[in-house]
Amino acid sequence: MEVRIESRQPLTVACLRQYGPYETCHKTWEKLFIWAGKRGLVQPETITVGLSFDDPETTPPEKIRYEACISVADDFEPDGDIKVRQIEGGEYAVYTHIGSYSKIKESFRRLNKEWIGQSGHRLRSAPCLEIYIDDPEETPPELLRTYLCVPLQPD
Repeated sequence: MEVRIESRQPLTVACLRQYGPYETCHKTWEKLFIWAGKRGLVQPETITVGLSFDDPETTPPEKIRYEACISVADDFEPDGDIKVRQIEGGEYAVYTHIGSYSKIKESFRRLNKEWIGQSGHRLRSAPCLEIYIDDPEETPPELLRTYLCVPLQPD
């Protein structure tokens, strides 16, 4: 695996949480984008991030937490089911997943179980990030790029 260590700045996001298997997050994304589209929040510079809180190998499917997020201004005021959160800055191990979103789970497994274990780095207690680079409506599934970011303890 080609993994790089990056220092990321904090990011303010509007987010929508779901409970359930990660494979069902597309429904949460649809709801978030409908909400954001009505408010003109989806712009070319908008960053889309998925927050994965739980290990699906050890967490019951109905208790898995996931948040679909889009970047917003620091003074953004949420409404309805939408919340605002600050994604922590800091050091992250970053792997570029290329391919279908359905295969992200396997790439995360390899990153967390194989690379972290051999790297000498320790995990920080924070959610993992999926930063979506390409628009899935314009990019074939096999070419989609997603940055998978695992939070690391500072050295």
